[in-house]
Amino acid sequence: MCRSVLNDEWVSHPTWTSEDSGFISHKKNVYEEALHRSEEERHEYDFHIEAITRTIITLEPHNNKIAQMGPEDRSNYKLKANLGGSWKAIHQRVIKKIYGREAGLEVIQAMQDSPALAIPVVLQRLKQKEEEWKRAQREWNKVWREVDARNYAKSLDHQAISFKMADKKAITTKALVNQIETAREEQMAKRASLIDPLFARTRPRYQLEFLIDDEGVLHDTIKLAISFLDRTQGQLNAMERKRIETFLRTFVPLFFCLNPVEFNSAFVVHDVVESDNSDVDVASVQEEPEPSTSNVRGRNGRKHASNVSSGGDLRKKLLKSEQAKSTSRKTRAQEAASPAVSRFASPVPVDEEKGVPLLPPRRSTKINNVFFTNTTFYALLRLIELLYSRLHLFKQIAAKLGPNGSPTETTVPNGSATSSSDAPPNTIPNHFYEMLLGLCERLFENEIEQHAFEDQMRSAFGVKEAYRVFTVDKVIGAIIKQAQAVISDPKSQELLEHLKRERSLTSPTTQDRINSRRHAEKILGPDENVFRIDWLSDSKTMTFQLIGKDDSSFDDSEVLTGRWQAYIDAYVGAESTDGISTSRAKRPFLRRNLPFAVRETPPDVSSQDGLEIKVCVRTYRLFYVSQTEDFMWKYRGKQEMERNARHLKSRNESRRKWLEKAGAR
Repeated sequence: MCRSVLNDEWVSHPTWTSEDSGFISHKKNVYEEALHRSEEERHEYDFHIEAITRTIITLEPHNNKIAQMGPEDRSNYKLKANLGGSWKAIHQRVIKKIYGREAGLEVIQAMQDSPALAIPVVLQRLKQKEEEWKRAQREWNKVWREVDARNYAKSLDHQAISFKMADKKAITTKALVNQIETAREEQMAKRASLIDPLFARTRPRYQLEFLIDDEGVLHDTIKLAISFLDRTQGQLNAMERKRIETFLRTFVPLFFCLNPVEFNSAFVVHDVVESDNSDVDVASVQEEPEPSTSNVRGRNGRKHASNVSSGGDLRKKLLKSEQAKSTSRKTRAQEAASPAVSRFASPVPVDEEKGVPLLPPRRSTKINNVFFTNTTFYALLRLIELLYSRLHLFKQIAAKLGPNGSPTETTVPNGSATSSSDAPPNTIPNHFYEMLLGLCERLFENEIEQHAFEDQMRSAFGVKEAYRVFTVDKVIGAIIKQAQAVISDPKSQELLEHLKRERSLTSPTTQDRINSRRHAEKILGPDENVFRIDWLSDSKTMTFQLIGKDDSSFDDSEVLTGRWQAYIDAYVGAESTDGISTSRAKRPFLRRNLPFAVRETPPDVSSQDGLEIKVCVRTYRLFYVSQTEDFMWKYRGKQEMERNARHLKSRNESRRKWLEKAGAR
């Protein structure tokens, strides 16, 4: 039966690898290897305990039989070879493991030669060892459970480790520039392979395109960046942090053509200082020697409780703290006098006489907002988009989670457990996304460790997507670094000022775009890359184009289309068309040269204009569209038709005679 059932002749092998390489299992991460080691240890304990139990069961009948014998029978008691046939190799392994290899062989021989003396002693030793091993197994079970709980979710996350290593390189300026350079090379190669070069010129010129259609997530992106900035007190002084925050709060609404007042209102800090009985004012906070607690509501609306004073003079406590923390607390205490004040002065210019913010004029959403810039701004916007896209992904995942699709109980930022079914129906989708933002801030504040942050993200969003937020602090750190580079670079500051002037135009013309590019090239010089970054307000799309040295100002289809449309508008208008001389324009014929009958009685015809023509906006060549046509049908009288028929018959007869004569030759 074994020969008929077992296969010892044929073996399967994957087709995607060679037989020489053998069977190579997938690469495990360190957490999966820890689970494997734990399982191997558990299996080893189970194997040996089961083996010693079987050995005890085997020796128990012999021991009971010996116990019932008299002294004389015991001395004469012998067993057949291999303990009467019940002794197996597995039992011998147990004896060797307990007594050692050499001593174990002697014990096995003694049990065969003198069973009455050896079996009771060996059986007692086996039972003692069985109890020791089971006791050790119970203690190790606690360790194994802890190892499994700590590594199970991480072991399933096969992408986290490789993602962290890859993302560290992917967020560098060099990697971002290499990405768009590679995309441009591939784009140029595809265009060169096209048969019709004119068709290639009408294809989009940009290399990268991203959708940014959720203004709320864009707010959260800048909120997290500023929140992270507040925790860099040891690396940046207060003045540098203020300059970076002001720049982010100015540049982002400027580039995305957002209302700066509405955008910056999302960064309002609400401070409520409470004592044991009632609210106190700023003076009482500074002078009150008794313990009090300050509940500060952060930028995103979540509360953080901090102990302001634990007794004694508050001024002495403040002097012992870091200078940055002291300044921050005094600022918050001063801001508590008003219900809602911004942390820094608003970056929006204000009319000194009216006190009203000076807002830029509103643009039409149909206009492409163009920014010709350098590598520094390109990397900054790419990093902002990268953080936005990851937050937007988790917001979409959170929107899909609900009472049926999410865990019934989830740990929230304050460490307590909450049930998704307890929340109102309209707030359930945002629960996990808000939890994500809160945990990010706690991570920045060092209130939770990195591994705890990752574990909570896995439990909330699953192992398939959670790893994308593990490097949120690294991405924001790169954004802060790029913002510093913009502030400290004179060329970037010139480009920023030009962007402000360009955004102030309600309807920028084609010449304005050309001048913007020339201005950027003049600032950057011939050795730096020039990028064109478009923000399409209508479609909420941001495109990136690396401009080559040989690219002309009219390479982009939008400019060419604009020139063509201007020409069409002028041509069909009553005024003269630019570039067209009307002095030489003549009619195709003179009416006085027409026959009198044609002038008085126009011919009876039918016509239809269906022919379509496409015009290349670069070369103005004409291309006829297939399956389109013009036709004209002239109606003829009976006499004319008969005359034409006789004429046709006469010509056919002449042709026939000519063919016959030619054939006779």
